[in-house]
Amino acid sequence: MYVCLNCGEIFTEPVKFTEKHRLEIPPYEVRLGCPRCGGPFVAPPICNNCGGYITENPYYKIGRKRYCDDCVTKYQLGEEVEI
Repeated sequence: MYVCLNCGEIFTEPVKFTEKHRLEIPPYEVRLGCPRCGGPFVAPPICNNCGGYITENPYYKIGRKRYCDDCVTKYQLGEEVEI
């Protein structure tokens, strides 16, 4: 699972993009990106309480532990931190 840093899309497989930069022959630039907007992506952090992916931005963190919105609401934990 991945989350796009530009549009926030959550997806399982990035898409391969080929940038030719006006070249008629290779080498072309090949990169992976978000299937919706082509932007950069990261694997989301995992909640230390429930083990689920944290897809909210910002998420909550206490020390080195990270928590999703559900766990923060349930247990009144955390301070907000950007992904």
